[in-house]
Amino acid sequence: MPPADGKSDAHDPCEMRERGHWGPPMEPPREGFSGDRPPPFLVGLRLTEDQEDKIFAILHANAPAMREQSKAAHKAREALHDLGRAANYDAGNANTLAQALGKAESQLAVLQAHADHDIYAVLTDEQRRRLAEHESDHEYGHERANGPHRADGPLPR
Repeated sequence: MPPADGKSDAHDPCEMRERGHWGPPMEPPREGFSGDRPPPFLVGLRLTEDQEDKIFAILHANAPAMREQSKAAHKAREALHDLGRAANYDAGNANTLAQALGKAESQLAVLQAHADHDIYAVLTDEQRRRLAEHESDHEYGHERANGPHRADGPLPR
């Protein structure tokens, strides 16, 4: 919506989305997910109601552990931030907090990978093929923008 003076604000996020600067508008939340967004890799795959129910169950079962690890990571990150500005720096405490942050982040990654695996198992062969094509197209676009990459890092330019 334009400001009251009628002039467009080029940096307003809503204006940018309307002008297509952030790509196409996101799909509205799927009804089967009760307002929760499905993982981004599912966007564009036409899921059946049964698939939506199974994916919802996977996400719902995963939510408490994800929440706990997110809280632990946030708490450790915040404590490290505060320690960096404290009058007295304690290296031992910083190490303990960093280890707690690393543990929480690694647990989040494992939980997410497990949920993604379980969700992938719900997809049909055709949906998996479409997903692989989409990922391949995305990698091609990334490579065109950033140059080719190898498993051990970018190629020298």
